[in-house]
Amino acid sequence: HACLLWPASYGLPPIFLALIVGTVRASGSLWLAPLRNSVVLALGHASYALYIIHVPILVVASVLGIATRLGWFWLPLLMLVSLLMHYWYAESVRRLLLRRP
Repeated sequence: HACLLWPASYGLPPIFLALIVGTVRASGSLWLAPLRNSVVLALGHASYALYIIHVPILVVASVLGIATRLGWFWLPLLMLVSLLMHYWYAESVRRLLLRRP
């Protein structure tokens, strides 16, 4: 019988994340103020959309031959697309699902 042994620390990251988020939310500390900035919060909300779309967009750009020509312009472009995707699509779907009984 084969048994996989995982280090005990593998289960700790979610706990540490919860502690960090709880501390930041509860704290009125000035050094944490940038994390409460509306722009930073919006980018955080759109980060999953960025994770989902960046590879397909860059693959299409490679196929079209424009991937390397635009250089660092891809970063703000991908961030903008992810923000639009999050607020126009994901938030709309979330609100729709929350309204359902």
